[in-house]
Amino acid sequence: MFCKNCGKEISDDTKFCNHCGAAQDSSSAQPSAQPVQPAAPAPQPGTAPKKNPITLVIIAAVVILAIVLGMFVIAPAMSGNKEHAPTGESSVTAGNNNTGDEAFNPDNGDSNEVKPPVEEKVNKCKVFELKRADNDAISIELFYRDGSDYVADVSGRIYIPAGSSEYDSMLADTIAFDEKVKALNLPEDIMQFGYTEIKLEDGYLENHFAFQELDASNASNVAMVAEFLGLPTQDGYFKLSDCEQYLLESGLELTHEQ
Repeated sequence: MFCKNCGKEISDDTKFCNHCGAAQDSSSAQPSAQPVQPAAPAPQPGTAPKKNPITLVIIAAVVILAIVLGMFVIAPAMSGNKEHAPTGESSVTAGNNNTGDEAFNPDNGDSNEVKPPVEEKVNKCKVFELKRADNDAISIELFYRDGSDYVADVSGRIYIPAGSSEYDSMLADTIAFDEKVKALNLPEDIMQFGYTEIKLEDGYLENHFAFQELDASNASNVAMVAEFLGLPTQDGYFKLSDCEQYLLESGLELTHEQ
């Protein structure tokens, strides 16, 4: 404490001041001043206290662990409460038992004829020929697939001598058809056509042709071939039996078959 007379610091239990001798009243003496603690610096505005990087890593690991545990614990619990209803996939599979062959069948009860896939090899052929006294010669080959009732390819040649009554009309038809084929610009493995004309007294007109893939939904090509050769069509195709009957009735003979 401090002396009430001279103000100097003395002991708290002193009765008289050691410096001036004045009597001291302990109730009125001033206590010793406590050392003043420096105030903590106020945080600067806009500056967040820095966090320990290790603390951040630990917090992130705890969050990730909680999420993973939730996936393995909560999700199975929720799925266990669902009803086991048949899935859409099983329903579709049960309702669609058609095989590839059944799906290809175009008949669906409306016809007794079934067209095999066009991928099957063309391995059957019937050759029809006509030779008349005036030297007109026609050869037509009908190719088809084993087990099919439809013509896949048609090839052949027509030879008419210059003195034939059909020469002029055949020449006009040949030129017109040749222009149509060229205009289509089809690949040669689909349609080939050409002709030769020898303009002499004993000359001749000869055309040769090869029309393929006629059973592969090429209705426009079928129509062109039918227009040129006169073969009958059925629903955009050449039916083998109809074409055979037409050629026989036109005077051609079946000379070869394999």
